[in-house]
Amino acid sequence: SMSSLDQPIADGDDDAALMEEQARESCEEDEELQSLLGETRDGGVGGKEAVSDVAKHAALSAYWFGWAFLWLPLFIVIIPWQVLVLVGDKAKGSSLGTTLLLGSATSLFCAPMFGSLSDTCTHQMGRRRPFLAVGALLASLALLIMAFAPSLGWFSCAFLLLSVANNMMMSPCSALLPDVVAPNRRGVASGWIGGMTMFGSICGGMLCYKMESTGIIGAYLILIVVHFVCVGITVYFVEEQPFTGPVRQFTLVERIRSFTDPFKSHDFGVVFATRFLMQMGILTVQEYLQYYLKDAIGPNFFLGGVRVADTPQKAVSVLFLPVLFGALGSSLFAGFISDRYGGRRKIIVYVSGATMATAAVFFSITRSFQFDMFVGLLFGIGYGAFSVIDWAMATDVLPSEEDFAKDMGVWSLALVLPQVIAAPIAGNLLDYFEKIGPSVHLGYTMIFLLAVVYYALGSYYVKHVEKVR
Repeated sequence: SMSSLDQPIADGDDDAALMEEQARESCEEDEELQSLLGETRDGGVGGKEAVSDVAKHAALSAYWFGWAFLWLPLFIVIIPWQVLVLVGDKAKGSSLGTTLLLGSATSLFCAPMFGSLSDTCTHQMGRRRPFLAVGALLASLALLIMAFAPSLGWFSCAFLLLSVANNMMMSPCSALLPDVVAPNRRGVASGWIGGMTMFGSICGGMLCYKMESTGIIGAYLILIVVHFVCVGITVYFVEEQPFTGPVRQFTLVERIRSFTDPFKSHDFGVVFATRFLMQMGILTVQEYLQYYLKDAIGPNFFLGGVRVADTPQKAVSVLFLPVLFGALGSSLFAGFISDRYGGRRKIIVYVSGATMATAAVFFSITRSFQFDMFVGLLFGIGYGAFSVIDWAMATDVLPSEEDFAKDMGVWSLALVLPQVIAAPIAGNLLDYFEKIGPSVHLGYTMIFLLAVVYYALGSYYVKHVEKVR
């Protein structure tokens, strides 16, 4: 019959279709495997190489260990301590805000400028590493001047130089992640950077606790050596291809105008705003913890009936241990979990923001150092998770592969602008309300509640990111 004659032909068609489907699935699996291992991009756009083994992850993250080891002691203990010594107790809040304002304001220009210069750098070392090498030398010089500064003016000028050097390194180094890591592995790579950052902060916190033994000069020398070595590890071990593509020519005016280009992307603008608001809250809490412990908790600090610190500098170092261990744990898992479940970022931002807001509420009402240790752990868990997902979201929404460093430099302004704005706002708020309610330390209640507002706004705003799940 006709049906029996057609059957073999139909079976042959089915077999051919099945073989075609299997071939297509095999091809898709190969493409997925290649993507997981990290594809290599030609044309001199940084050479996207696989960053899958521990050694390469460690080399990429070494800079951030040194960065955290440097900046946590500076922001938490050294700068507030030196400002207090230089200007006295009554003007400490506003003077700290002014010092940070003068230094950090340079980042508004330097961060995107050094990023833009890095994107078009044709040095044989690559586009990023020359800036890290020069920046490390300038940072060492600035730290030496800060160590011996005889007045607030000298100290502020040295901090200004340190801020320039920091931006010379940070923007190009931030671009190394999207340069060498495949998009669907950036959560894991961000977790490494977050974990190393928290580990650096823990080690920096240990230095803070021993600062009476090392002395201020000794502490600065340790900071210089550790920071320089860590930058050196990243410069030496991270494999970066020299830029071989066509060099785009910019006038200074054109280069500056290009700083606003990333904001033409809706998602970039939203992620920038989210990071800005969350960082406003983080700095509002972080910068004034030492003064909070001195004025509202001290002069002695007990845990379980045992005195663990007799100065605010030691006490803030003890308090930051649960903060940093909580942050270390959450940072190691947040990026992995996000990648594991299809790149989901928003839910982690919601949870981390709510966690930090809850901690800030507790800080506003508690006057117990022992309870503050628990609050610090809670704050750290939220902080670590947000820090990792913050990185991953930023690399997800970068508008242009040709401008990674410039765009990351612009994005880093969401970290720097709060240093310019948050400290003066909180400092003047603190001084004003402490005069109104000194017996209940109303100033500290107000600045911690202000941080809650920042966290709430930042967590809500991230819902408007379209590209990120």
